[in-house]
Amino acid sequence: MQIKLITISSSCIEFYDFALLIFLGPVLAKVLFPEAEKQFGLLIILGIFSLSYFTRILGGLWLGHKGDTQGRKPSFIQRIVLMTVSTFLIALLPNFQQAGYTGLVGLLILRVIQGLSLGGEVPGAIVFAAEHSKVNQRGLASGLITAGVTSGNILASGLLWLMNSSLSAIEIQSWVWR
Repeated sequence: MQIKLITISSSCIEFYDFALLIFLGPVLAKVLFPEAEKQFGLLIILGIFSLSYFTRILGGLWLGHKGDTQGRKPSFIQRIVLMTVSTFLIALLPNFQQAGYTGLVGLLILRVIQGLSLGGEVPGAIVFAAEHSKVNQRGLASGLITAGVTSGNILASGLLWLMNSSLSAIEIQSWVWR
């Protein structure tokens, strides 16, 4: 049961982190671009989000191969570490006024790392949970991982709705986006 709880929780948290960018796109465009380029900035932010989806393919191949050849647990731990470190570093990114486009370049690099991490998350977590489940509970374990993924997306959406309804735009742009 502990393995299932860990894999479900990690899937939920990783997809929560991953979904935040799409919901925070307009805010990030205001934070990471000069005033004159806000609309163009939103397109770039959405492009970064799309790129991170494409890197999931490479992450799935890389971490899937690693899981098959070196074991599921090292691959699982590496996914969690990559996602945790990249998410933490995103929170430390400077805004445009502090460092120009450095924050944007940092976001691009860190989202590629998140995409690589997330590419191996769902298939790896499903296999890892199924291998540590009783034969008659493997379907349940796999379904719970998928529920964790969906829960992460819903959690991100709900939390941002709550923040938007209770905080000012200035507060969100100054510190909440982190």
